[in-house]
Amino acid sequence: MNEQPIEKTCCDNGETLDVADIFYSIQGEGPDAGAPAVFIRLAGCNLKCYFCDTDYTSVRQKMTVDEIVRQCCSLINCLIVDCIPTEFVVITGGEPFRQNITKLVNGLHEAGFFPQVETNGTCGTRGLNHHDMSVICSPKGPIVHHDIKMCVSAAKYVGRAGELDENDGLPIGLYRFRDVPIFLQPMDEKDPIKTSANLEAVIESCKKFGHILSLQIHKIIGVE
Repeated sequence: MNEQPIEKTCCDNGETLDVADIFYSIQGEGPDAGAPAVFIRLAGCNLKCYFCDTDYTSVRQKMTVDEIVRQCCSLINCLIVDCIPTEFVVITGGEPFRQNITKLVNGLHEAGFFPQVETNGTCGTRGLNHHDMSVICSPKGPIVHHDIKMCVSAAKYVGRAGELDENDGLPIGLYRFRDVPIFLQPMDEKDPIKTSANLEAVIESCKKFGHILSLQIHKIIGVE
């Protein structure tokens, strides 16, 4: 069970950010699953989802935007075989839009990256739009911020057996996106029997309603 505290939205200028981790790995979920990427995990979240399995609070440090961008560039230079560049950087959390990431997104653009932001959809983008980033929203309630509706690239839902709406195959009570790719992922409950039931329910939903099955590839292959 997630015991990490809820944290309020920050109102500063985004010159420095609370960062939980920066690392290079494989995108495990959503439309770019399987792609190598640099991940910027920002600390803190404005929600407290009981099923969240990500540590975004125990280790954090204040970093300037310049420091974050330099570390991203350093990871690419050190880890890409034969110096093949990548422009894929994922800003995740926690909830990235809890903090002001405008200057971070601009700094990543200047360094040659195109950011993808993973969000629960409850916070505004502070002026950023779909030209600045791609946005993957995983709704956690019936309401999604207007800013997110205007720039979302794809939606990802976490499904549980017995809690999928018979009319559209998506989790009951969550905001419904239209006209964007819909990814449906089984909830990992740390219980093989329950998780297997969730997977079976999600597969049937995808087959019936045309959603795209999303599996947590990073867990399957044993990387962060």
